[in-house]
Amino acid sequence: MSAAGQPQHQTLSRYLATCEAAIKRVLPESAWCVAELSSFSLKPNGTVFMDLVESVDGKEVAKAASCVMFANVAKNVLAQWKSVAGGLPEAGMKVLVKVRPDFSTQYGFRLHVGGIDPSYTLGDMQAKIQEIIGRLKEQQLFDKQRVLSGPSGFWRVGVVSPHEAAGLADFRQDADKLESAAVCSFEYFTATFQGEVSSQSIRDALRALYERHQIEPFDVVCVIRGGGAKTDLAWLNDFELARWICRIPIPVFTGIGHQVDETILDLVAHRRFDTPSKVIGHIKATLSHEASSFRSSVEAVTNQMLRLVSVQAPAVDRLNARFGAGAQRMLHVHRTRCERAGALFSRLATKSVAEHREWLQWVPEAFLRYSSAGIGEEKRACDRAASDFSRLVTRKAGEGRERLRRAPEVFAGHASRLCAAQIAALQLATTQVSSRAHVIVEREKSRLSTADMLFEKTNPLTLLGKGFALVRAPDGSIVTSADQARRSGSLDLAFADGHVEATVIPLD
Repeated sequence: MSAAGQPQHQTLSRYLATCEAAIKRVLPESAWCVAELSSFSLKPNGTVFMDLVESVDGKEVAKAASCVMFANVAKNVLAQWKSVAGGLPEAGMKVLVKVRPDFSTQYGFRLHVGGIDPSYTLGDMQAKIQEIIGRLKEQQLFDKQRVLSGPSGFWRVGVVSPHEAAGLADFRQDADKLESAAVCSFEYFTATFQGEVSSQSIRDALRALYERHQIEPFDVVCVIRGGGAKTDLAWLNDFELARWICRIPIPVFTGIGHQVDETILDLVAHRRFDTPSKVIGHIKATLSHEASSFRSSVEAVTNQMLRLVSVQAPAVDRLNARFGAGAQRMLHVHRTRCERAGALFSRLATKSVAEHREWLQWVPEAFLRYSSAGIGEEKRACDRAASDFSRLVTRKAGEGRERLRRAPEVFAGHASRLCAAQIAALQLATTQVSSRAHVIVEREKSRLSTADMLFEKTNPLTLLGKGFALVRAPDGSIVTSADQARRSGSLDLAFADGHVEATVIPLD
């Protein structure tokens, strides 16, 4: 106290200067710390401001606001970061930062950042991927996409991608051509692939796609994104998102845009491609192969028809030759008959006209009937042969055309039955899992109920509440007999609502 009775005092600047000196004396060197970026801002002059936090089980336990990395330091640090990880650090990343405490009388306390280790962040990403893989394997979900049957065709394709992404533009260059040619159709679902909302956004897009799948089934789902920094991939390494990819009953193709680095989505997908262009390239190549196979089938049918015609041609030639020979024989026979009839007619003409008039009338008529019948029979035989050949060729050509016409229907029927069988198997597996889970839950509930009942019956507090008391000797040991109580002299009686001291009086 001063002489006037007032407390001793000093100026704020002097007090803060003392604090500044103490901090510099106790913490003179920089230190590496692990933290999470809650904000990261690069100013036009090159200075970086960031906020660092530490969380445990989702609860924030420490925070350092307004950390600063000056432009001369940030230039080198960010250049190193870009060369290793690409892009810039972003909020939500776990980082290893080199910090030094600074306290000034004007700006207060803050941390000066002298470095950010990109290898730690990338290592943390890989560790997170391994953790997610372990959890998926525990739930037997990791290989569910790989055991799905590959798509038998690409008639309808669902695409999940960022809006107006460069990778989407590359994808659509070929996709639009295929769709305009009515080869297959594409339906697009937009999602955010970067930032804290990316996991939920992609899951919402997949949910909308699956609802459309119930109405018009998709043959495959393409999850695509253009290229970017390695650290951009961190947003896709999410357990719930990977779980959604595993459980969706449609083959999933990924084209995230990285040739070396893999996300958890690449690891659980039915098939992984480096870029969106390679995804559509695979679809295009598969359709081209299917078209070639169909063309080969058409050519095989055509060749079969030509072989059939070539096989039947000799038979037609033989029939034609037989017809010509038969016609020549018939003409010869009828010419001979005509000559004989003429000779007979000449001989009969010398006889009496009145005597042989009836005979003369019958001979020409009989000759004409016989000649007409023979020639007509051969002509009808030739007509029947030509008609049979025409019908045979028409029937074979019709059968070939019918096979070609029904080929798409037969193919679609096989594909539909295969899809239906896979869907039925999935539904059966889902029902079995649900039933087994219900049985396990009910069994555990019964065990818990039995344990709770046993606990209530054996709980000492419950027994004390019913009028019983717990008797202890002065040394704290439990008294279980009258003889032991007499030797103790005094007792501690524990009731449900408290303790009572009792003196033992022996009874003779």
